[in-house]
Amino acid sequence: MFMSKRAQMRARQQQRKRRRRLTTIGVVAAVAVALAALVIRQSSKPVGEIVAVESAAKPYADGRALGPIDAPVLVQDFSNFT
Repeated sequence: MFMSKRAQMRARQQQRKRRRRLTTIGVVAAVAVALAALVIRQSSKPVGEIVAVESAAKPYADGRALGPIDAPVLVQDFSNFT
């Protein structure tokens, strides 16, 4: 079957558009896969040695007061949690 010149040109343009669209989709997909691989690689790196910190007793803590008695600031809190 023979096509007119105009129809052949239109078919070539559509083929170019299709090829350009597929190339764009391929490039975007490749970049997305590369970024995903980079993120996964970064998140799977070891963090290093984990050190447990021992809790130390707070100075002057008797359950009701915290800090030295002669501190320049005194904060009193009266609360009722019932």
